[in-house]
Amino acid sequence: MITHGLPNDPFWTIIQRGAHDAAKDFNVKLSYEQLTGSSVDPGQEARLLSAALVQNPQGIAVTIPDPHALGGPIKQALAKNIPLIAFNSGDNDYTKLGVQTYVGFDQTKTGQVAAQQMLARNAKDDICINHQQG
Repeated sequence: MITHGLPNDPFWTIIQRGAHDAAKDFNVKLSYEQLTGSSVDPGQEARLLSAALVQNPQGIAVTIPDPHALGGPIKQALAKNIPLIAFNSGDNDYTKLGVQTYVGFDQTKTGQVAAQQMLARNAKDDICINHQQG
């Protein structure tokens, strides 16, 4: 599992814990890789994915915050017939890269529904928080 999560980020800490719990429950060996810096670096995630391909894993779960940076390693994984699942980000791009499965939600639709709900409640002073550092 390779993510664009940053160390000690509360959101990604929960994802990592869930992945490890699922691996234990299903008796699967899991390698969880995340960024090491203090800001999101799609190039670093692409390098992590390329390094994982050398190990010939039986499957990969990956986030796609930047399809241009991750497209090459994703296509390499698919060419090696390594099952690949995108999750969390990349909802608009995963099919363009040849990935068949995405776990997450349509971020555009989610934003539209949230705006509609705020308008329905006559909200006047709204704030939208992007939890992703960087």
